[in-house]
Amino acid sequence: MARSELDLGHYNGVEHTIELEDPKPFKQRHRRIPPHMFEEVRDHLRQLEACGVIRPSKSQYSSPVVCCRFAGYYRKFIDKYSEIARLLNSLLPPTRNKIDKRPSKVTKWEWEDKHEQSFQCLKNLLCATPLLAYADFTKPFELHIDASTLGLGAVLYQVIDGAKKVIAYASRSLSKSEERYPAHKLEFLCLKWSVCEKFNDHLWGAPKFLVRTGDNPLTYVLTTAKHDATGHRWLAALAAFDFKIEYTPGVSNQDADALSRLPSGRIDIASVQDMCSVDFAPFAATMAVFAEKAEEETSPFPHISLTELRQAQNLDEILGVWMTAMRKRECPILKRTPNPAKHGIMKKNWQKFCFYRGLLHRKVEGEKLQLVLPTKYIPTVCKALHDDMGHQGYEKTLGLIRSRFFWPGMSKDVESWVHHCGRCLRFKGKPDRAPLVGIQTSEPLELVCTDCLKVDSAQNGTQ
Repeated sequence: MARSELDLGHYNGVEHTIELEDPKPFKQRHRRIPPHMFEEVRDHLRQLEACGVIRPSKSQYSSPVVCCRFAGYYRKFIDKYSEIARLLNSLLPPTRNKIDKRPSKVTKWEWEDKHEQSFQCLKNLLCATPLLAYADFTKPFELHIDASTLGLGAVLYQVIDGAKKVIAYASRSLSKSEERYPAHKLEFLCLKWSVCEKFNDHLWGAPKFLVRTGDNPLTYVLTTAKHDATGHRWLAALAAFDFKIEYTPGVSNQDADALSRLPSGRIDIASVQDMCSVDFAPFAATMAVFAEKAEEETSPFPHISLTELRQAQNLDEILGVWMTAMRKRECPILKRTPNPAKHGIMKKNWQKFCFYRGLLHRKVEGEKLQLVLPTKYIPTVCKALHDDMGHQGYEKTLGLIRSRFFWPGMSKDVESWVHHCGRCLRFKGKPDRAPLVGIQTSEPLELVCTDCLKVDSAQNGTQ
């Protein structure tokens, strides 16, 4: 058991081998940090050194220590996250739209006791015992929603083993324009936001689920026709889901109501954390960074070593030619070769190619390297960064791949993979429209058509 937050412990059961291309020592430059964080970083490094986490070294091989902070990723697993973090977010400068050229307001930085309490509360929540359950997509869900003048709140439930379990929490604050919405429109906004955005992955295609709200007029939102243009857009988005809305008095809807309001008095630190906390590093995301054999037995991706990667590059029909040319440091002159378009792309990037750890890479944006991927691993990478990353669109999938890999014809291959993805075709395809056909009748006066026509008065006043 850890005795303090810096008591990290250690484990000697796993060893990693770092293979170098040559025995020449290397030294990586440090990462840049804002000047106002210099003292804070120095103090943190002193604490890590005092606890034995890091130690000074005189080795000729050096790499910087990277300290990371993240909490926003776990916001959907933390009750009242947006309200607890509201004080911390208020210290940040406002984001500015690219179109808006007006100067943004300068936020005055004042760290007070209330900010420290909010910060410590988030730290405790991230270290608390988990309360969430796994979602069973064969059973119906139950969604509790509520809105206030301060924010939106929603809790997704499911009955598991005879007891109602929380699947996920969701909350957010209101924008400047949303703060001017009337009460009934805020409740409608909360319904659309929670169903179509936050819990879309859970509720899309799920069995008919129940939505409980503390606003009685919201129960008629699916049947009434008195909506403005925004309301009709929200209704169109909700039409893809099968659900029923029931009114629940505010006393029985306190979970979602509390998420939408600022806590009064002392904050009750509820222990919530995702039970599914195992971090499976995707094969494609780590291969370009480490390019070494994965040691985790639970990884669903095939194992690969540096030797296998080098062999795949040398035996590749396209890359093999350029691997040989790079070793000779001579750009090849190719005539009447197969795949001239791909060889042309490789020739344009000739000055950007380099060897790193015995593998062919492409330099981009200064120090960044892209692994030149052999053809045999293209389907593996596309599956890992599209199918296993939430079936994102072409642009986002290409961005994920381009940040790690390079191969000739990459854009066309990624576009073909995304456009032929079975799941994307089922859920993202355009609906088929009924063809326009003529109306046929079988007897006189079966179909009667009328129209109204207004004729203007003549110059002499005749109607």
